[in-house]
Amino acid sequence: MMKRRHVLVPVVLVVGGGALLGGCSDASGLTSQSAVFEGLSSEAVEETLVLKGDWIASQPADSQGAVAQSLVVELETCRAALGALTTWTETRSAEELVLPQPSDDAFAAAASPGERQTIPYTENHALLRELVTSTGRDGLATFLTMEANCAWMPAEPGTSGPSIHDTVAAQPYRAKERGCAAPADRSIQKF
Repeated sequence: MMKRRHVLVPVVLVVGGGALLGGCSDASGLTSQSAVFEGLSSEAVEETLVLKGDWIASQPADSQGAVAQSLVVELETCRAALGALTTWTETRSAEELVLPQPSDDAFAAAASPGERQTIPYTENHALLRELVTSTGRDGLATFLTMEANCAWMPAEPGTSGPSIHDTVAAQPYRAKERGCAAPADRSIQKF
């Protein structure tokens, strides 16, 4: 039986020209250039590897790529929803919500040999779209404060500050609480 060795590799996330977050990658060998991340933001990949690298490395070797890819998609989805909520709250108009999706090649690279390929994040994206369709801006706030979604990631990239979940939960984002109803056409539906 082989004994697993953990090797710490320094990683620094550079955003906006300055190093904001330092940490360690994991022994999984994944980097922002790994095939499983094609089509995803390299900044989100690097941040995820810093924040969740040890947990990714603790997963079975044949599922580490899929786990890491899913976490990056989750991070990008939550940040996109937070950006849309912030814009909608500040301007009272919806903006296009662009949700991340790895390329087909990245998805194939993350699949374990012989495993039925499923796309785990499509259910999360469908839930977000349904919440926005049914309740507009409130749906964004609901999605962002659900227990299983955005609780692990910081609201601001490259920080160890409050999570997206906690940031949204602390604000009166609900339309009925702020006196601004969602547009009847739910124009954020452009995704």
